[in-house]
Amino acid sequence: MNPTVPILVPYRAVHREAVIGLWNRVFSEMPNHQPFDAAGWLARIEEFSAPGGGGGLAGAGPTCFDPRLFRLAVLEDRVIGFAHGGTWEDTFLARLLPAGAAARLGTLLVIAVDPDHRRAGIGRALLRDLESTLHDTHGVEPPLRPDGRCFNPFYGNFVAPLPPPWGTAEGIAVPAGAEGTRAFFRAVGFREDEEAVTRVRSLADRPRFGGSFPEGVVVEEIEDYQPILGSDDGAAFPIANASRTWVLRERDEQLAALVAYPIREDGTHWGIHSFEVTPLRRGAGLGGSLLEYVLSSLAARGAERLEALAVPREAPEADRLYDRHGFVVAHRWVVVG
Repeated sequence: MNPTVPILVPYRAVHREAVIGLWNRVFSEMPNHQPFDAAGWLARIEEFSAPGGGGGLAGAGPTCFDPRLFRLAVLEDRVIGFAHGGTWEDTFLARLLPAGAAARLGTLLVIAVDPDHRRAGIGRALLRDLESTLHDTHGVEPPLRPDGRCFNPFYGNFVAPLPPPWGTAEGIAVPAGAEGTRAFFRAVGFREDEEAVTRVRSLADRPRFGGSFPEGVVVEEIEDYQPILGSDDGAAFPIANASRTWVLRERDEQLAALVAYPIREDGTHWGIHSFEVTPLRRGAGLGGSLLEYVLSSLAARGAERLEALAVPREAPEADRLYDRHGFVVAHRWVVVG
């Protein structure tokens, strides 16, 4: 065996510390990066996403964490790269793809190669190895599909708002200036689907915000809640979490809602998970008033910043709303589709 050529193996517990170390090195420059330790890795990736764990929701989204699908490139007992994948099942795909599409697709959740070993074909080899493993274990035909914007907002957390561990609320999002990474994804057949921006509003000065609403419209703050706008119905997220939802109600109808989650455990930094106004009530200022109310509420409890990920081409009105309310562009991304 040539010791300069890495071997490709599935993840095992013996690799945990090496994988964590590589993760922290590769993603340390990403906005909001929160370094993993062993306890956090176990809770967030292995145990949370394991069958029977918090993220194990059959048929609702990507498969649970399967060590066979976390592929490693190992060179002389060092982990120098990894690629993690999963599947989208038929009930999930029915929401995503046209009728008659494949009943199961293989997806790429994350890929990383040690900077000292890039441009040597390791990333491409990991992708092909993951495709082969998905075919052998799940009958999935290549190519892989990057796990995407709408349906997997957080790696290791498929359905509920929790902080993204590398700092962006996207499955496969690449900093716009990362030309090498962008070139790699293009070379392996992925496309650059959208441009996104992270907009941030500082709350450190505890400014005085507005937030007045029309007569008969009231705001309610609820923990861990997904409303169904246009009705008075809703439910907790499938996985309990620390998100807060502010809902505008008029009698028995929910008109608008903003869901935010703490990115930092100390509550100083929050992110917007979702923000929507029911279509029949758009253009009347409800969204802006609700956003101002949330800003005021978070500032009052000691939050220092609130951020949102916007896709200007898909939702220009949302991007303009954030701009009008003092959110400035902090980071630019390319979303790989």
